[in-house]
Amino acid sequence: MKKIVFIIIALAIVLLLTLVNLQRTEHSEPALIQHGLPWQIALVEGKPRTFFLTLGVSTLSDAEKTIGDDYELAIMAVDKTAALEMFYPSFNAGPFTGKLILVADIHAAALRTLMDESPKYKMLETGVKKMQLAFAQKSIALEQRIKSMTFAPVARLDKALVEQHFGKAHSQRKVSEHEHHLFYPHLGLRIIINEKGKDFIEYTLPFAPKK
Repeated sequence: MKKIVFIIIALAIVLLLTLVNLQRTEHSEPALIQHGLPWQIALVEGKPRTFFLTLGVSTLSDAEKTIGDDYELAIMAVDKTAALEMFYPSFNAGPFTGKLILVADIHAAALRTLMDESPKYKMLETGVKKMQLAFAQKSIALEQRIKSMTFAPVARLDKALVEQHFGKAHSQRKVSEHEHHLFYPHLGLRIIINEKGKDFIEYTLPFAPKK
């Protein structure tokens, strides 16, 4: 009798541990792939879709709903060039962590209005002028569609790792002794590998291959 009771208790413990492990798996796996992986790129009517956002279709508001509200929204200007950017200082793409920058496709006149109404700005060490948006401007900014995205992973990239996941590049260019660019024009993708600096994965609309 005691032996039977012992077996029943042992089976109950095993069942309990199994249920706990299943619950951990159910909670951990979605968190791991919450925003997709950097190389998961699909073309939707010719437009790249990654991190559950479609370039030229999804808006900054969609990004806020999909990724979250822990971001900075500002206009970044240098010389005569300016861009409306949404910046996520901490972004998880599967097992990869890093920073994510989304650039809005906004009309020049609308961008000029946002700049003129900016309440304040600060100069960064890079020489870029970072202009804050007025509270009333945020809703206008979030309506803008996403033109491009740049993911800066913490983990270092190399050509072997990139081609393992993204496939063989259509072309590549050696910018300097330490910096190489890999191009995937049909996906609108450029990957920057810098052995002495930061690596970047840039997502844009598909472009014509360089000759």
